Amino acid sequence: MSDESEDAKYLEDRARSLGLPTDPEAYQDGGLAVAATGRTTTEAELIAAELNARNIPAWVDQPYASTVLWHAQFALNPDGVRVLVPLGRLADAQRVLTERAEARDTLEEDEEPAPRRSLRPTGAAIFLLCNGLGMMVFAILLAYSAATYGPRLGEVVASLLMGFLGIGALTAGILGLRTKGKPED
Repeated sequence: MSDESEDAKYLEDRARSLGLPTDPEAYQDGGLAVAATGRTTTEAELIAAELNARNIPAWVDQPYASTVLWHAQFALNPDGVRVLVPLGRLADAQRVLTERAEARDTLEEDEEPAPRRSLRPTGAAIFLLCNGLGMMVFAILLAYSAATYGPRLGEVVASLLMGFLGIGALTAGILGLRTKGKPED
């Protein structure tokens, strides 16, 4: 391998590790410019995909930093995740994004919102189901321990208590899922 191809491979690997585009088209026309920002990596990737679908090359700036460290993405990118385009295509990208925003605003004005149901009862029911299942598993493990190593009063009482609490939580969770919520006003 020649020194030139080794250098090119190194630069491509380095650019990829930094989350920069490796496509030579990205660096024509004066480099890259920020066309938009997304609140999350997913939103930025959707914006980039829309621009790419309209034949405007676009890349998400440092997508791996926000994906791998998702819990810290707002600390890493307080201004949002940037979507980069070649400087020569910035006006086209901004035109497409303006059309997208206008179309979204038009849809929001024309549509009447559907009635929404509160998610709290469903979330509480799922919480109760998970806790009930956990209590039942714990009760079974305590009963198994008591059967294997000889019954001790503490294990038997704890097993019965956890079993009854688990059955109660499961029942409440099932009833919560079966109850239909009323639409919010």
